[in-house]
Amino acid sequence: IVGIYELMNVPRGTSNESFSHLMAQGEDFLGRPVTQEEMAQFSKYLQEVLRWNRRINLTGARTIPELINRHLIDSLAVFLCLPRGDNQRESSRRILDFGSGAGFPSIPLKVCQPNLTLTMVESRKKKAAFLLHICSMLDINGANIISERLEDRSIKGHSIMDIGANSYHTVLVRGIFLRSVLPVLKRLIHPQGQVIYWASAHYTDPDIPGWSQIRTIHYRLPHEESERHLVMLSSRN
Repeated sequence: IVGIYELMNVPRGTSNESFSHLMAQGEDFLGRPVTQEEMAQFSKYLQEVLRWNRRINLTGARTIPELINRHLIDSLAVFLCLPRGDNQRESSRRILDFGSGAGFPSIPLKVCQPNLTLTMVESRKKKAAFLLHICSMLDINGANIISERLEDRSIKGHSIMDIGANSYHTVLVRGIFLRSVLPVLKRLIHPQGQVIYWASAHYTDPDIPGWSQIRTIHYRLPHEESERHLVMLSSRN
């Protein structure tokens, strides 16, 4: 890949295999090539994840190739589920990422589709601080961060209406147990909206009361033999 080491600012001697996977699978998922500007943003993002990781344990990944193979490419798989339309349509869609952690998939999503309106929910204050920092560093606009447990809002006397009940067209759930958050998601999702869930390799298409499964998309990550699954759900009202 011409100039990839300079673009990603990684030490010489590091294998470029991960970057090759990112370019190839990124294009497959996006339906277009990953641009140099996006690669440069990814570079800044991943290096900042590693820098903060030494202090607050954002993720178990400890190297750039690990972050690419385990998290960045996996995040870009969301584009297999999202409609590909004009910028005006994209900007009118409200997306909520429930349990954003280190920003996967939210940050890669905003890097590649900056017109999306995105809300990140992360209850852990230190991780929420990282999300605020990385949005500022990457000059990401149209992103809101909520640092609390939405499950506890009624207990604390706050209404779910404060953050937009039944107004999110897409809710993303990655790295947390789906059934534990479905009750609150039902109050957030638009009547014609969908939940996109990153399921484990052993996912078995269970019947979830109150929800309909729209479709399941299967894909593989580099160096993994088992398939991963993106499960798309809609609420049955």
